Amino acid sequence: MSLVCLITAMTAEARPLIESFNLKALPQKGLSAWVGEGVCLVQTGMGQQRAESRIDALLANQLGISAFINVGIAGGKRQLGDVIIASSVHDQLSGKTWYPHLPPSSVLSTANSSTISSTNFSDDSSEDAFADTFENEQASCAVDHCAVISVPEPCEHYRSDCVYDMEASAVINTTSKHTDLSRIQTVKVISDNPDNPLDDFSVKNVTPLMCNTLPLVTALVDWLSAESAARDVQDFRGQVNTLVTHITGLCHHSVTETHQLRRYLERFLALNGELPTLEQLGQLNSSQALLQRLNDELNNHAVNY
Repeated sequence: MSLVCLITAMTAEARPLIESFNLKALPQKGLSAWVGEGVCLVQTGMGQQRAESRIDALLANQLGISAFINVGIAGGKRQLGDVIIASSVHDQLSGKTWYPHLPPSSVLSTANSSTISSTNFSDDSSEDAFADTFENEQASCAVDHCAVISVPEPCEHYRSDCVYDMEASAVINTTSKHTDLSRIQTVKVISDNPDNPLDDFSVKNVTPLMCNTLPLVTALVDWLSAESAARDVQDFRGQVNTLVTHITGLCHHSVTETHQLRRYLERFLALNGELPTLEQLGQLNSSQALLQRLNDELNNHAVNY
């Protein structure tokens, strides 16, 4: 079964997700990770380096992950508890920007019309204490989309057109090496703003705020899981392998080039819904030229919202 991987930085961010999806701890030394039916979660710790290393460690040991959702808190000029989905993720240090493919409007509509359970959580991080407090009071939260800017240090210079976090760029940079951007989503809930600055921030408020993300995260998990199932039915890898065999039969590829060709074709199929024709690929007399054409096509793929 394909898994949707949830990625959080802090324990307080992970707790509502672990409870909501009924996840159980993975017995993996040095890694805080949980798994359930169709869903797994990794808690990376704060900062970009931790995020990258923990995600790599999970992917090295947990097979079958087909999609990723980064979920956590962020600061911005919005109301506390507002939920956004990233239309872009920008890394302030490197200047690099990624443009995830937003889900269909029907997915966001499902999240907007859902209700969640919300309450005050204690500092007690035990599962029993969490389960006892996760109950009853109803809340709902409309979903907007905007840019997410990842910064190396907490930021209070808020802008109205974006929100700020510390891990999203590291998450998308690492996970995009394993799948295409249509399979990676970023969800943030506002935890600080000009009226509620970081000086007043308390970790004990994170878990109640994170409950607002549950309708959207649940809708995204359902959508990504359905997409994975559809790909399985269509024999995603079978289509790619058939074309790889055909191409390498016409033009010699080294083992490394064959792996690269397969990865490019998988991304092409995910982005376009179909594989390129031989006419699109052009002359098959040079493996390097072919790989360069595919790479250029993937890099130039237009993303419109």
